[in-house]
Amino acid sequence: AALSANRDFVRWLIPDQLIREFVAAVDNIAQDEDPMAHIRHLAPPTRFQAMGPKTALVADPKSYHRFDAFAGVAASIDATAAARLCLNLGPLFDDAYAELGHAKGEFHPTLVRALGRLIATPASPRRFDLVRQKVSFGFADPQLEALAPAQKMLIRMGPENRAKVQAKLEEFRAALEAANRAG
Repeated sequence: AALSANRDFVRWLIPDQLIREFVAAVDNIAQDEDPMAHIRHLAPPTRFQAMGPKTALVADPKSYHRFDAFAGVAASIDATAAARLCLNLGPLFDDAYAELGHAKGEFHPTLVRALGRLIATPASPRRFDLVRQKVSFGFADPQLEALAPAQKMLIRMGPENRAKVQAKLEEFRAALEAANRAG
């Protein structure tokens, strides 16, 4: 309750092994790998939709609303309280990070690197061209397609939701740096 008054926030805390899943997702993001296996419980219940003829597919802007609840929860989180919690849980994060085969005490820089990757996700147009892949859609723009999986997820949220999430991530990163300096 100290982190967010949004009632949907509780859904973010569901997984067994919450700290391990969080640490693994952060590690994946920092390494430009797909974190979905660790955050699947946060995925929207409906699939991303495209529209238009097969030769000119574009993202259906209605699909962006699938992420309204996610972006709302993210925006509701108290960044300062979350930063304090991260520092307090630092030893548990470091243990989980070491279980992944990394050096103990190195999780914080990985978290900062992951935040930087997400914050650096470029803005995209409200509608973007797509190409059909085997089971999903890819971006027709090679620069968007070359982005890391987590960055592509942010773009598929739509411009408004991406901006909300990125703003909160920037606020959290600043709060984390301030809390870390305060010791």
